[in-house]
Amino acid sequence: MLLLLSLLLAMPEVGAEAPTDCGQVQPTAPDFQLPDVNENSATYGQTMGSQDFRGKTLILYFAQASCAVCQSHVAALQAIWTEHPAWAEDTRILVVNMPGYEGYLPDLVEGITLPVLQDDDTQLVSESHGASKWYVYFVDDEGTLRWLHYELALTSTEAQRFVDEVESLRGEP
Repeated sequence: MLLLLSLLLAMPEVGAEAPTDCGQVQPTAPDFQLPDVNENSATYGQTMGSQDFRGKTLILYFAQASCAVCQSHVAALQAIWTEHPAWAEDTRILVVNMPGYEGYLPDLVEGITLPVLQDDDTQLVSESHGASKWYVYFVDDEGTLRWLHYELALTSTEAQRFVDEVESLRGEP
């Protein structure tokens, strides 16, 4: 927890918007198939998409690898993932690097073991999700979009809300 707090306190402040509750029933999140380009990930080189995670809670974080705020968010998400080993059974956090930022991947993945999927100009996953950098989508085990954070400021309070939302999704029947 101390590692997470130190990461959060060191993060640059961004214009924090309140998380958006997507309501009770939303359309199924659009499917995609993208390669994991993070050499530090256990799934490096594999192609994966939202259909591969049906039955699991899925968190999608949209990043631009060149963005310092995105890099700090990914580090904070890695710390949260590391602090919750039980999530490995039924939860996945995927980082989606937006098209055009492939050259900055080393900056984004340094010390990160989360899968980092590379969006491309043929699928435009970020566009199909209506995402911009810093967007975090929470998708339940049936593929339904449940919550969205945007312009995420991972303060300690926000990080706890993130954990609470994941735990809530994991605990639903």
